Amino acid sequence: HREYHGELHSANIIVRRFGLGFDLKLMDMFQWASPKAWNRQDDICDLVRLLYDALGGARHYPNQPDAIKAICRGLKRSLILDRFPTMAHLRNHLETMEW
Repeated sequence: HREYHGELHSANIIVRRFGLGFDLKLMDMFQWASPKAWNRQDDICDLVRLLYDALGGARHYPNQPDAIKAICRGLKRSLILDRFPTMAHLRNHLETMEW
């Protein structure tokens, strides 16, 4: 939808258990300026950073499976965006990846 959040970090996310799954809410949604590619790219990199942090950050990254390292890509923006140029690419990868 060409939308973006613009400031994704752990303080802007609420996660609740909902049945067998989870309910996720993003907070601090604003009407920013018209979306640009770099706005959406920031959100992609921020989401990868959230995954990285949720799995233990730098301390546990070396021990993560290759499937996680293929997403986090050492947190290098250019490598992340090369693999996931749009949020749809990241979503599709997460929904179909083998653990």
